[in-house]
Order: sequence, then structure tokens, then C-alpha cells
Amino acid sequence: MTVARFNMRHGTEKQRTQLIKKFYDAKRLRPYKTCALMMDLRGRSCRISHSAKPLEFLAGDKVEIRSDGYEIASTQQEIQINLYDLAPLMREGDEIIFGSSGTVKAMVTEVNRTSFFVDFIASGTIESCAVVKLPAPRVS
Repeated sequence: MTVARFNMRHGTEKQRTQLIKKFYDAKRLRPYKTCALMMDLRGRSCRISHSAKPLEFLAGDKVEIRSDGYEIASTQQEIQINLYDLAPLMREGDEIIFGSSGTVKAMVTEVNRTSFFVDFIASGTIESCAVVKLPAPRVS
């Protein structure tokens, strides 16, 4: 192997750091071999934190969205998003889309200083680390 390619799009900073450390630890075992490290960077992407299982929501479900603890697993009651200090940018009536299919939609109903609440407009399943699409003009 001449190049080890890592997708840095998923996981937390701590997980990515551990992965790179493991690469260098393994590389030390064969110092006479050359192997480059290549990292794929996507840029800023909004995602929910990991969850133990896919999260299923029904239309009308109310959930709190937070962005202060991405290391915390998302649950049916609280979803963590990886954009720090997101709540002040949100407005009541904003629409949020979860997942790349765009079928799971929610509307912001209440905004607090550190979190906000959404009501799901459409039922659906949100996978662990799913993409979140937010109002573009304010959240970029």
C-alpha cells in the first residue's frame, strides 16, 4: 500500500485524531516502507450526532435540537447537531430537512438561547450522522 485514504467527513474530531494516531502507530512497525496519508475533506457539513439506532419520528412529534454536545448521542427526545451556537440563528417557522432523501421535514416552533424545538411535518426515519439542511441565508 502506498497511500492510506481517510474520509474525514464522518465522526468527531476525537475519533479522527485517534484514527490518524493508529495509522502512525502502524506505520512505525514497518519504518522501511513508505505510505502516504491522504485525507478527504468535504468542508462544512451539518450533521446530527451518532445514534444507537435509526430515529423514527411521526408527523407532529416535538423534539429539542441542541448544538452544544456533538459527542452526546442523538435520541428521540433530543437531537445534537455539529454546528456550535446554532440556536440564535434559527427563527420560528424555519424548515429543517433531515437526511439526504429530503423526506423527513420539521418546522421550528420555539427558539431558546442554547436550543430550539421542532415539530415534524412528515414522518420518517433519520439515520445516525444524517445530513441536516438548514435555512441557507443565515446558516452558512
